[in-house]
Amino acid sequence: VLDVGSGAGDDLVGLGVERSVGADRSRAMCSRSAQRGARVVQADAAALPFRDAAFGGARSDRTFQHLDDPVPALRELLRVLRSGAPVVIADPDQESLVIEVFGVRRSVLDRLKVLRRDVGYRNGRWISRAPALLERVGVDVTSVDAFPLTIRDPADAFGLPDWPTVWRDEGGFTDDELAEWQAAMRSSQDGFLFCVTFFVVAGRKR
Repeated sequence: VLDVGSGAGDDLVGLGVERSVGADRSRAMCSRSAQRGARVVQADAAALPFRDAAFGGARSDRTFQHLDDPVPALRELLRVLRSGAPVVIADPDQESLVIEVFGVRRSVLDRLKVLRRDVGYRNGRWISRAPALLERVGVDVTSVDAFPLTIRDPADAFGLPDWPTVWRDEGGFTDDELAEWQAAMRSSQDGFLFCVTFFVVAGRKR
């Protein structure tokens, strides 16, 4: 089983290091995976260093959202799979993102959602097109499932407390807006809500 964008190797270990191979662009992530006994290669998703039909299955979790164009990587993924092999791809749809922070004006929250979707990720909405794209490149899609991720503590929300500062120029955040945000982050956030929907698309190579 090939894991594209295998990161630190958590899923490789879960799959079983004897039956899985990872590919990741990051040398540091490959090193961490190897230290855990996983087999992994440093490679771009659109240029995998494997022969045709080398694998009996493939998966990718939260990787394709970072690609400018997912189609070349999808085609490369299918190239290294045998006919009939299962394919599973998961990503969040940043279009579904909900952020509620008590004491912060709606215009700030709306800009943060757009920045997360279009700047934080190269392709934050691609997963909604994944079933059609997979069918187009040679996968018979068998299921599309959605799972909400809900977070109630800002500290757990992927660095959200720092977003307005990091994206100050892109979002045009004023000093007043930043002060409002920072005050909200310091206060009790009983009403805080961060929710995004993950989609898991599964199928088999034709």
